Amino acid sequence: MSANESPVLKYLITLVCFGVTIVLLEGCKKDSAKNIDNSSSIIGDWELRQIFAQIGMVNYPSGNGSILKFTDSTWSTTDTAWSIFVRGNHHANGYYRIVADTSVNNSTGLGFPSGQFTNRIILEGDTTSDKIFYQVTNSKLVIVSGYFPLDGGIEMTYVRK
Repeated sequence: MSANESPVLKYLITLVCFGVTIVLLEGCKKDSAKNIDNSSSIIGDWELRQIFAQIGMVNYPSGNGSILKFTDSTWSTTDTAWSIFVRGNHHANGYYRIVADTSVNNSTGLGFPSGQFTNRIILEGDTTSDKIFYQVTNSKLVIVSGYFPLDGGIEMTYVRK
C-alpha cells in the first residue's frame, strides 16, 4: 500500500463505520405505532350499548348513533344520554384529563374489587361535579358516576367502534 492510498482508505473506513453506526442507531428507535396498547386506552370512538340507572337497565343496538369520542386531550359526543349524564354542565365537546383515583367505592356506594375503576375523567377541569370513573377492558368502556344507594348513580357501557 502506498502513502497516497492510506488517507483514502482511512476515509473509506471512517465512512463505513459512520454508516454502520447510523444503521444500528436507527434500528434501536422505538416504533411508537407498534408499541401502543389500545386494549386499555380510552382514546377512540365508542358506541353506547347499555345504561344502568334509577330507571333500570336499557340496552341499545349496534349502529344506534350514540358515539362518545376521545382523542389525546379532547372529547366529543352525539350521545344524548351522555349529555344528560353530565347534567348540562358541559357542552357536547371539550377537553378532559385522566387522573388516578381509587375512591370509586366511596364515591358510588358500590363495592368494586380492588384494582377496578382506578382512574377518572375530569371534564373541562371540573372537579366539583360527581366523579366520573371509567374502566377499559379490550373493546368495552364502562363509565360509572353518582351515588347509587341514593338513586343518583349511572353506569354506561360502550363498545369500541
